[in-house]
Amino acid sequence: MKFGRFYERALGSKVKLRLLLHILNEEVSASERELASLLGLSHTAVSQALREFGELNLVTPVHVGNALLWRTNKESYLYKAMAQAFAKEPVEKLVELLAVRLGGYRELRKVVFFGAVAEGREESNSPVELLLVLRPHVKYDGYFRHSLDHSLLEMDKEFRALFGNGVAAHIASEEELDSKYKDIVAKGMAVIG
Repeated sequence: MKFGRFYERALGSKVKLRLLLHILNEEVSASERELASLLGLSHTAVSQALREFGELNLVTPVHVGNALLWRTNKESYLYKAMAQAFAKEPVEKLVELLAVRLGGYRELRKVVFFGAVAEGREESNSPVELLLVLRPHVKYDGYFRHSLDHSLLEMDKEFRALFGNGVAAHIASEEELDSKYKDIVAKGMAVIG
């Protein structure tokens, strides 16, 4: 393994980044040409990147007949250092956190993640927009309101620290769902319900 300029060499180009994401999320045992074709990259760029990944001990070359296959080395330092960081896209982690933070509220029938962030057209400061639909006969008042408001405020702080985006929650009754929020439910991503 070459130690000098370690992360720069691992992440130094778009080709390397795409290849690294594929290697970390899929068990790779493929030729350079197969990987290039699969990822829509040039064979030469993939070949060069794999050789550098080999120098960093992320992949190991295996000769099968006349073919040269590359296998992921899951025991390597680079694999272990990067696997957790690149295991999930940030939006996947965001949805998981939403489900965990709001999943304990029995009063919520449905939570829908919608808007620019959910649709992948966000700006750096776009809010994480949520539609929280109350179960029938649930009133947004008293202890429930205090508890939910506190959770949303804490989530807002957490998401601003983690992702740089705040939370904008819209609370609706079951009756408002079909009339006022029909499009949001159709286009959004159901986190709960």
